[in-house]
Amino acid sequence: MKQTSPTFSGEGYGMLYRANYEMVYANKGRTMSERVLMKCGCVASGMLTHSGGKKLDPPIPVCVIHDCTEVADTVPDLTGRMSRCLYGEKKGGNYPSIAPSSFDLPFFKYKGPDSECARETCICGYKRVAHGKPHIKCKEFVAHGPYEYDEHYCGCHGWN
Repeated sequence: MKQTSPTFSGEGYGMLYRANYEMVYANKGRTMSERVLMKCGCVASGMLTHSGGKKLDPPIPVCVIHDCTEVADTVPDLTGRMSRCLYGEKKGGNYPSIAPSSFDLPFFKYKGPDSECARETCICGYKRVAHGKPHIKCKEFVAHGPYEYDEHYCGCHGWN
């Protein structure tokens, strides 16, 4: 992937949404052109250029789905892992796309060993923070552990 220079524009949060296009970011003293894994398990889907009314220089990678701006400390080995389109469960288990896990898959989310999903999602399907609430039937949090598949989006609902 060739290195490019991001162009920042727009108002609001100052996010440049460049989902799975060439992205360059500068963080922790390095400039990179490869995908950036965030602590939430997702590959960064944009760049945060402004926060709290201040311009960030350099801009920082962000997962716009989980509002995560923390870069993962380590990058997992994806060898042998598979990823499936996140809409398969909503289609009754008819997964439109299963592919080898790759940080280049659109909206990729790692769900394997030591992932945020494995640690913070209960076997009941709710996150750790939801336990103890009156509407949650599961009263004791039990970590799900590594999932069999990672997630990505295959484009089955379009790209607009």
